[in-house]
Amino acid sequence: MPKARQHPQPVQRLAAGFTLIELLVTIGVLAVLAAMTIPSMIDFVRSARANQLSGALVATLRQGRNEAMKRNIGVLVCANDGTNNCASSTDWGVRGWLVCYAASSSSTCDSSTLELPNPIMIQGPQTTTTALVAGPSTAIRFTPYGAQGSTTNVVLTITGTWANAIQLKVTVYPSGQVMGTRMTSQSTHT
Repeated sequence: MPKARQHPQPVQRLAAGFTLIELLVTIGVLAVLAAMTIPSMIDFVRSARANQLSGALVATLRQGRNEAMKRNIGVLVCANDGTNNCASSTDWGVRGWLVCYAASSSSTCDSSTLELPNPIMIQGPQTTTTALVAGPSTAIRFTPYGAQGSTTNVVLTITGTWANAIQLKVTVYPSGQVMGTRMTSQSTHT
């Protein structure tokens, strides 16, 4: 007699997914983690912006020095007055800064020519909600030999505008060397 065919027993499947309680607990944990990390993330973004400004300022100053040596002519780096000439302002962020040729010993840019177009480079205005850029009220002059044209260091600062903000310093030495450094945190800015 033939054997009766046996059918396998159906396997009971458990319901897949999460319960409402599990979802609420997960969302609560994520909310707490987000609340803890967002303030430090905001400070990180602000610090990155200040570092970016410092890097742009260092690059501009080095470009000015290199251009002076390459063209064998004096070059100025200064705050922009809004008409692409040097301003007599210590606030280098409001209108930005520029690099220009200046063959004479004055603090004004030469007229533009085909051989020496002026200004060489313009860095546009900087937002003051993140950082303030302060520099000398007179132009920084680089000689054809790359020296800075002064016997003292010239210091520019980038200061964050938030509580306990970083402060960065860009120094131009009499030799013409440009160096950016981080200073201590500030607690006086809000």
